[in-house]
Amino acid sequence: MRLAALFALFLSTGAVAQVGPAYVSEWKLRPDPPKPTFWDAQPARVAAALARLKPQDPARRDVYVITVAAGGAQPLFDHEAKVARDVLSTYFGESDHALVLSNRVPDADVPLATPVNVAAAIRGVAQILDPTQDLLVIYLAAHGSPDAALQTDLPGPLPLPAVDAAGLAEMLDRAGIKRRVVIISACFAGSWIPALASNTTIVMAAARANRTSFGCDLESKITFFGHALLEDAIRPGVPLAAAFAITKRSIAAREVAEHMTPPSDPQASIGRDMAALWGPTPPAAKSAVSGAGPRPSRPRP
Repeated sequence: MRLAALFALFLSTGAVAQVGPAYVSEWKLRPDPPKPTFWDAQPARVAAALARLKPQDPARRDVYVITVAAGGAQPLFDHEAKVARDVLSTYFGESDHALVLSNRVPDADVPLATPVNVAAAIRGVAQILDPTQDLLVIYLAAHGSPDAALQTDLPGPLPLPAVDAAGLAEMLDRAGIKRRVVIISACFAGSWIPALASNTTIVMAAARANRTSFGCDLESKITFFGHALLEDAIRPGVPLAAAFAITKRSIAAREVAEHMTPPSDPQASIGRDMAALWGPTPPAAKSAVSGAGPRPSRPRP
């Protein structure tokens, strides 16, 4: 009864009638001022990263490195891309010739690893290097799919347009970059080889086209492939062929020890004109580098 009486008193004062007109007359709707976002900043971030690269030296073969952490939902891909930048720069005897694209921290100064930014970075490097002698090395890290695409996302995860093999091959061709090494650290990475293979390209893939790679769970800091190649195998003075053979042996032993099946069986494709860069293949590793191996019993999802 008390509540009913209070409500009747409230109505009799006209309070309800006063709220509406006061709200309409005093509330002014104005559009929020435009705010810069990390999307708007992308062209400037790519341009700034390119501007920090050391100019090309006509007296020597320069090597430029682009590393791509397409998977932003997990920190290990960002970490692996940065390790790859440092290790590959040292391996090829370069400094200030590398840039990273990463989806891990969208509001950082690092450009996002989107197809648009990857294309812009490749075009920018193409304007610096000498296509007749210089080399571009691209290292990509993320979850992968059998259709030669990377799971490209921001933390959350928030999906982005996929970075894929066909798009990357088209970007490189349009930029006129012929001498290139492409390394894919992802499941089903071998599916990238058909789109990228050429007489002037070396492709290293973390797994066969129909198999997963390992070490990309939430507790990992770096993938099996990234650890084996970057932390164990790649060293100045060691030919790429030998480094890849070491990587395959290391991964195979670890997969057996940790009961990971079917084996990932990393793959490589060496263009005819890149044999000197690849170097001699150790005799015991020739069949491994060719990609021969048993068919998988059941690919992991």
